[in-house]
Amino acid sequence: VHLGEVLLGHANAADFSPDVTDPTLAEPARRILAWQADGSFLAMRKYRQFAHRLESAVRQAAQQMVDAGWGGTADDHLETVYARLMGRDRHGVALIPNKLGNDFDYRSDPQGRTCPLQAHIRLAHPRNAPGELARPPRLMRRSMPQARMTTRPSAAWCSWPTPRA
Repeated sequence: VHLGEVLLGHANAADFSPDVTDPTLAEPARRILAWQADGSFLAMRKYRQFAHRLESAVRQAAQQMVDAGWGGTADDHLETVYARLMGRDRHGVALIPNKLGNDFDYRSDPQGRTCPLQAHIRLAHPRNAPGELARPPRLMRRSMPQARMTTRPSAAWCSWPTPRA
């Protein structure tokens, strides 16, 4: 990931990198770029998650697959529905065939038949084919526990706040 994908004023994957010292650059643009150097934009959103609603919707979609003639039972299709929502199975394997974990793009599936166009992975990290000029957006995330913690977190999770009594 190029530093400029996270911090403004650095090289990024865009088709150009404005230079504040370029004399042809308009003065207002130069001032804005100088002001933004080493900065970033923050948009914070805390979602309330209703896991039971997701599970219910997935189960309903799996049942619709059975009703549409896919065979088996709804339980047989649960993992398929979850994988197509996310673009990866629950083990983290992408639906797009690839040789190296995250080193892939969607050129082999432009219509979204293998990995749906609305899958989370396509929206959160659209991968460009080599040579394409459009810059993919970068999302930096910080997950949060979804349940009230009743015990002190392990050392692996030491960045979580300690629960109060």
